[in-house]
Amino acid sequence: MESGAEDSVIAYLRGRSEDGWIESSTLAEKIGVDHQVLVDSALKALTSREAILTEMITHSFWKLSDEGQIYAENGTPEAQVFASLASPMTLDQLKEKLGNDSSIGMQQAMKKKWIVMDKGTKTLSRKVDTVVDEVADILKKLAIDGAGEGLAEKDLKVLKSRKLIVHKPYKTYNIKKSDKFDDATKKQATELTREYVDVKKC
Repeated sequence: MESGAEDSVIAYLRGRSEDGWIESSTLAEKIGVDHQVLVDSALKALTSREAILTEMITHSFWKLSDEGQIYAENGTPEAQVFASLASPMTLDQLKEKLGNDSSIGMQQAMKKKWIVMDKGTKTLSRKVDTVVDEVADILKKLAIDGAGEGLAEKDLKVLKSRKLIVHKPYKTYNIKKSDKFDDATKKQATELTREYVDVKKC
C-alpha cells in the first residue's frame, strides 16, 4: 500500500471535474494533510511514477525578528523618542526615560529630521510637529501578511538592514494529472478496492 496522503491525492485528482492546475497548498487543505507531508510523500512518489505534472512556485515571505515584533507592537525607538520630547530634554534625561532604546531612537529620529540637538547644551527637541511611524506600520502589515505585496522594495531593504525582518522564501507546486495518470494509478486503485473487499469480509 502507498501512503495515506498519496491515496488522498489520487482520489481527489481522479474525482476532479476539471484537469487544470491546482496549487499544492490548496490541495493540502482540501484533502486535510500537512503541506510538507504532501510534498515529501505523495507528490514525490506520484511524480516519479509520471502520474502527475508539477511546476514549482517560489513565494517571497518576510518574518519579523523578535525586535521587529516588539516595534510592531510598541512603536519604533525613534517614534518613542519623538513622543518623549513633548518638551526639550537632555541626553541623560532621555536615556533615563527610555533606557537602551534611547540611543538608536535618537539616531534614527535625527536621521529622519524629526528632532534636533543643541550641541552646546546637549538638549534634544522636536524639529517637526507630528510624525508618522512608517516602520512600525510596515511591520504591522508584514505581521499580518508576510508576502509584503504592495510594499516598496526600498522600505523592505531598510527593515532588513535594521534586522527587523528576515526573508524566508518558501515553495509550493502547481499540480495536474499527466496523460499517464490513469495507467500509473490503476494498480493502486485495484489495491484499494481489494483492501476494501477484504475489510468487508472480516
